[in-house]
Amino acid sequence: MLLAAAQRAGTVRADAGRDEVVALVVAACQGALHAGWDADLRRRALGLLFDGLRPRP
Repeated sequence: MLLAAAQRAGTVRADAGRDEVVALVVAACQGALHAGWDADLRRRALGLLFDGLRPRP
């Protein structure tokens, strides 16, 4: 599984489960589609989402 491999590599938080990651990605995609986010907003929002999935120092 990609998520487990990313967690073993230390690039994704250990407490991020598959269900949570899927929920976050789906919510971001649906928000972008329904609200008509421009490319800059999509980039910034995804950057924040991905930062939140990184392990804490």
